[in-house]
Amino acid sequence: MFRVIKESSAVDKMYTLHGYVGDPSLKNERYIQLSLYTGKPIINTRCAYRAGGVVCFTSKKEAYEFITRYMSDPNRNVKFYINWNVIEYRPTGCRPTEFIERKSSYGSYYVINSYR
Repeated sequence: MFRVIKESSAVDKMYTLHGYVGDPSLKNERYIQLSLYTGKPIINTRCAYRAGGVVCFTSKKEAYEFITRYMSDPNRNVKFYINWNVIEYRPTGCRPTEFIERKSSYGSYYVINSYR
């Protein structure tokens, strides 16, 4: 179970964006992660997922709207074609996780509260 701090509510599932570049069997996976340096969402490798800084959403619709705005932003330099899918977020470990809401020009998203 996940707890979203903004609304003080609990949701059963959180979703995140999973993409891959080229052939999926080569494990060139990508996730959207919150950058510790800039505080903005960035595209990162699968290491981001394990680090806990992955950007999450409470619904699949929110995730698709976010990635559509994120990838179509003319100020971003998109170098690769990334095939994005929305998947259920499965954190490492079995402890309850608290999320905090962040806002950006691409829409709102959630990150783990301890990851700031």
